[in-house]
This record gives sequence, structure tokens and C-alpha cells, in this order.
Amino acid sequence: MVEREAEPAMTRRTFLRRGAATAVVFGALRTTAAARSDEVDGEPGSAPQALSRRAFKVLAAVAAVLVGDLDAAAAARVARRIDAELTCHGDWLRRDVTDALLLIEYLAVVTRGRAFSRLAAEDRRTRLLAMSTSRFALSRAAFQGIKVLVCFFYYTCDETWPQIGYDGPWVARAKPASVA
Repeated sequence: MVEREAEPAMTRRTFLRRGAATAVVFGALRTTAAARSDEVDGEPGSAPQALSRRAFKVLAAVAAVLVGDLDAAAAARVARRIDAELTCHGDWLRRDVTDALLLIEYLAVVTRGRAFSRLAAEDRRTRLLAMSTSRFALSRAAFQGIKVLVCFFYYTCDETWPQIGYDGPWVARAKPASVA
């Protein structure tokens, strides 16, 4: 019996071709998303200030999954607060957050056949769980970054404190002196 040498799982040429194809696909998705961002409605009563409408819609959907079970109205406020905060920072941060949100949105197209913001609530939860444990660092990082933003802005909102048993800061807030 003649033993054959094991072929490499992927040649350098195959790796480069697949990498180039992936870059082209993500570039096309980003271009398409930018062109269609005005077509997608954002959260009712609030036009996004820093994010595109598409990215804002994804952010609101992620917030609804992460904190929506606790307070659905707070999830919508969280998305608006994050958007407002991004107006105070440089373009690089806004671009990074937008890129992470668009990765969440369009990675679901590849894995589920539909954009993240158009999935049912349970499918969104499953998709985010899959991203949190993905073998791809970029997918994990995108999820973790957006999760940190959502959780930070949710738990720093005064009206959420009673739900988690927090009475507020121990140091009394100084009342401004009244102007006579």
C-alpha cells in the first residue's frame, strides 16, 4: 500500500484568492450600505446625528436584544444616547462603531440570509451569541465593542438604577446656588 503525502489544507494561492474575494464582498456591502442608508428608517422620533440611519437601526436592534428584556424603552434611549455621544468624538471612533455595526448587520446576511435588523428577536439573540463565541477575532471584537457601549450607556442612565437595586451615588450631588 502506497501512502500519499497529505496535501496542505489551503495553498498560499487559494488563501490569497479567498482573501481578495472576501475583501471585495465586504467592500461591495459597505458601498451598498452607504448608498442605501437614507432608505432605512431609524428609531421613531429621533433622526441619527452621528450614525447613518442603517447603523442606528442596527444599534437599536442590538440594544433591544441586550437590554430590551429589562426595559424596552430604555433600549431605544440607549441607542439615541450613544449616537449623541459619538457627535462629541472624532470621526475615527464614529467610523469604527459604524463598521462594527455594519459587520453585525451584514454578517447575518451571510449566515442567516437576512440582515440582522430584519431578523426575529430570537434569531438576533442567537446571532449575537454566535458572534460572542466566534473563532474570528474581528467578529468577537465587533460584538464586544458594541456590547460595552450599550451596557455602559444603559447602566449609567439614572432611571435604570432602581431596577438593579442601586440607590445612586453615595456622595450627595451639590445643588447649584440659586441666582437671586
